[in-house]
Amino acid sequence: MSTIIDAFAKQLSSEDVSSISQQLGVNDATTKKAIGAAIPGLIAALSRASEDPQKSQRLAEAVNQHAEHTEGLLDQVGNLFKQFTQSGDQQAGGPDLGQLISDVLGGHEERVQKGVSQTSGLNSEMAGKLIKFLGPMVVGVIAKQLSGQHANAATVNGHLNQERQELEQKHGDLLGRLFDQDGDGDFDMSDMASVFVKKMAS
Repeated sequence: MSTIIDAFAKQLSSEDVSSISQQLGVNDATTKKAIGAAIPGLIAALSRASEDPQKSQRLAEAVNQHAEHTEGLLDQVGNLFKQFTQSGDQQAGGPDLGQLISDVLGGHEERVQKGVSQTSGLNSEMAGKLIKFLGPMVVGVIAKQLSGQHANAATVNGHLNQERQELEQKHGDLLGRLFDQDGDGDFDMSDMASVFVKKMAS
């Protein structure tokens, strides 16, 4: 299983989940399922985007420039999401990082949003907010995992590819459907979401 997913499952507390649930207006089970679908979706989308050398370099620069700030985001996720929804801020890691991630993801962001919505039952707007919130946190986890080395395009691409390959060992068909060329595939990511929920409960 992806070490990024492991980090989220280990770090997120039940209080964090409840705080996010209150802001989304859903129960905790729905929130866990949504997060469990969003994180692998973001990993896959960022990995796919990082195959472009220019986008990979931009991600590497983000990892290096925002490392000090983003590494601690998971420690305060519940409060941050409350601030995020109440203020209308679209980027948990700051506007520059959030916009960079959206730019790098391009059309893949909408595909992940659709997958999260269909898997969890969140409406499209709430699924989109959750993705924009979690994106900088995924970068923060990557920054922490690459701590001690200066990230470059190759290391970021390699790290994301390794994470994606871990997912594809069990869920390759689901990721393939998420990013199928015609955009008309089955977006159900329940299998991946259920793994995350089980990890949180362990």
